[in-house]
Amino acid sequence: MKHNYFMLPGWFNMHEAYDQLLHHCSNNDNLLEIGCFVGKSTSYLATNIFNGNKNITIHVIDTFTGCDEPWYTKNLKIKKPYFDMFQENLQYFIDKKIVIPHMADSKSNDILSKFPDNYFQGIILDGAHTEVAVSRDIQNWWPKLKQGGTMIGDDYSYSEVSN
Repeated sequence: MKHNYFMLPGWFNMHEAYDQLLHHCSNNDNLLEIGCFVGKSTSYLATNIFNGNKNITIHVIDTFTGCDEPWYTKNLKIKKPYFDMFQENLQYFIDKKIVIPHMADSKSNDILSKFPDNYFQGIILDGAHTEVAVSRDIQNWWPKLKQGGTMIGDDYSYSEVSN
């Protein structure tokens, strides 16, 4: 199966971290990705799951309303609503139940209550880009991580996050 994740709009530079995360997954594990934009990183992860013949499910949580930093998206040519683009980009993996999108805010009690504690083998934090939001996601989702699981994020280098 060939899927060109790198052709999708957006940003993704955590190949090694995602590969390591998958390396530590077993069949029937669940992953969570908070923040996905239109699916570039999700597509990379799903492609590797499919090609690795593992039965792993990626739950994706995003508001699909874009980010609070308009400079992020000003040079991208995006004509459809983000959720429509995400579905179009990931439909193959959604149909195969590798990817399950959830249109929600990661801090919502409704979405938090959908998953029991110790549910996810891995959690990827890439939602809002502020210290408060990242800290809140860590606090809210840490109990949902299996003991020995992995939580990763890619925004620590932002001064808004690392302060």
